[in-house]
Amino acid sequence: MASLSLKEAAHLLRRMGFGGTSGDIDALVGKERETAVNSLIDYETVNNQEMVDSLARSFLFLRLSSSSEITNANFNETEIRAWWITRLLTTKRPFEEKMTLFWHNHFATSLDTVPAIQMYTQNLYLRKYALGRFDDLLLNISEGAAMLIWLNGVESNREAPNENFARELLELFTMGTNDVVTDDPNYSEGDVKDVARAFAGWRFRIRNDDLFANEWYVDTNSADSGAKTIFGQTANFSGEDVIMVLADKQATARFLVYKLFNFFVYPLDLNNQTDKQTIDKFANVYLRKNHSIKELTRAIFQSDEFFSQRAVWGMVKNPVEYAVGTRRMLNLHYLVGTFDNREVTLQASLKEMGMNLFAPPNVAGWKTDLGFINTETLLARYNFSDALMFGFLAVSAAFDQDIQKYIKPSVKKTVAKLVNALGLELDQAVIKDLQQYLTLDKQGNAVSWPPDGGLVSRMKIRGLIRLMMCLPEYQLN
Repeated sequence: MASLSLKEAAHLLRRMGFGGTSGDIDALVGKERETAVNSLIDYETVNNQEMVDSLARSFLFLRLSSSSEITNANFNETEIRAWWITRLLTTKRPFEEKMTLFWHNHFATSLDTVPAIQMYTQNLYLRKYALGRFDDLLLNISEGAAMLIWLNGVESNREAPNENFARELLELFTMGTNDVVTDDPNYSEGDVKDVARAFAGWRFRIRNDDLFANEWYVDTNSADSGAKTIFGQTANFSGEDVIMVLADKQATARFLVYKLFNFFVYPLDLNNQTDKQTIDKFANVYLRKNHSIKELTRAIFQSDEFFSQRAVWGMVKNPVEYAVGTRRMLNLHYLVGTFDNREVTLQASLKEMGMNLFAPPNVAGWKTDLGFINTETLLARYNFSDALMFGFLAVSAAFDQDIQKYIKPSVKKTVAKLVNALGLELDQAVIKDLQQYLTLDKQGNAVSWPPDGGLVSRMKIRGLIRLMMCLPEYQLN
């Protein structure tokens, strides 16, 4: 298998995570694809204790021992968003967080309806089961309090089975309305109705022995134990039975490949025969490998499709990739703070850029790729670049030191250092414009570089990074 080039290593780190520093990229250059992908995908072998300890110090709710200690001040929407953003920025297992983000968009529940404690718990399950068998992930999320609340499962009973979850289970979480390869209908209205009956009576209760765990159970007074006909088979199907059947469907395998490609590789064209063959190629991996998401993603990231010209720079960065990726690639200091002194600028910026964590726009989740770009969200990206370089985020001495390391003796070396750090590929004309920016003051007068060894140079570097973040090329992944 081919060894990774610098460009391929950077591409792999952007897509499987949020970009890498120059050191991260160099560590993968020359490695075989298989070795490089495995080092990111087998993340359970990576020591992440430094992040775990930092989170425990900074987030009081992680240290609480009883539910009576939870208050709106120490556990709320702001806190759980800050907790996840801190993970995204500081983890040594970036693919773990990237997969959690993917599943959060796939099983899209929201703080708009679901309490923060259930959203937080669901996030833990998304991460725990992210690369296991799809059956296990689907079952745990379906039994979870967040989904039972979000799609009205707690209200469903045999007298009035609620069809919300049944419909979204079939349409959005497993097979899709139509098979993405054949375009044949995957289910009927009768299937929806009887699937709904299978989940009637599903409930949850808060456990006394664990702050952030809920106990799933079936209310026998509300459950439907009658015969149900689903996909042409008649039996006393339970909800668990339905999930096992769905996880084994070829249509589900195809739909998952379609979703994974559209998030991690490139948008697939369902009118293109080659793309349909690509879907089947990887769907067969899922079916052969006992529904293992780890083995499916391993095959995808080691493939020629992933490293193709179509894939590299073939998608728009989502807001998390844009904001978190910038900080990670530049290795910029992040002040975690505490619940009474929390920095929330990044939370607000992600919302303005169209990706408010824990609050997807609807049950279908965020529209990926070009779905993140419009006049408002593009302006929000530009505003974030300004806030990152000149706002509250940038006032610490540690952040200033991070900027200092990008000041080089010449204009050419300074621009080249930042172009490489941000993983950009730019035309020479654009590079010359960036170089010229460093040689002019605010009035447009020529100045030498660096103008000094301190503040003026660092402010100029901040301005240069902001310009680069606003380039059309930087919006691509």
